Amino acid sequence: MPKHNFGGNWTVEKLDIFSSYLSFYINALKNQPFNKIYIDAFAGNGKIIVGSTEEEINGSVRLSLNSENKFDKYIFIEKKKVFAKELQEIVNNEHVDLKSRITVKNEDCNQALKEICQSTDWKSNRAILFLDPYATEVEWNTLKMISNTKAIDVWYLFPFSAAQRMMKNDGKIDEKWKLKLNKIFGDDGWFDKFYVSDPQISLFGDDNMII
Repeated sequence: MPKHNFGGNWTVEKLDIFSSYLSFYINALKNQPFNKIYIDAFAGNGKIIVGSTEEEINGSVRLSLNSENKFDKYIFIEKKKVFAKELQEIVNNEHVDLKSRITVKNEDCNQALKEICQSTDWKSNRAILFLDPYATEVEWNTLKMISNTKAIDVWYLFPFSAAQRMMKNDGKIDEKWKLKLNKIFGDDGWFDKFYVSDPQISLFGDDNMII
């Protein structure tokens, strides 16, 4: 069975902070007339092997389910079929009391999030969305749709290192990577933000690009 190797030492710290925030969120809204929803767009399989170590810790899904303060609804999105199956087994075996509140979606995160945004009555619901992508899967159009609900509190751990790996220092970027970067940044305006002409003229009189 495949393991969910992810992140490094910072993974433990960020999950601890996020777990505390979940409790604060429920407490803050406990007297408000809203249904409270937890959405995890890269749910994994419930456990994380930190980096290249053998240390296994609870992932965001288990942290949310084990939290003392419960949500009215949980939506776990995981594209990898084997991980989604493991999540459903966790629900069936470890959280029978919450089973009626939990939905596991074996789908692409963009597709699933757009459907959630469109089908939910945001006048009577509020949500926390945890976005901790493996790479550059989250599209700008998805973020715009989330923002338009004006009811979703988003934790987006942006994968800058993954985006940076696609950006060549000389600005000569493969077309397929440009299209990918356009999707995550919204348009091609990112190029002018990240790249500027070097004011120093080279020996051969050509302008250089610097990032």
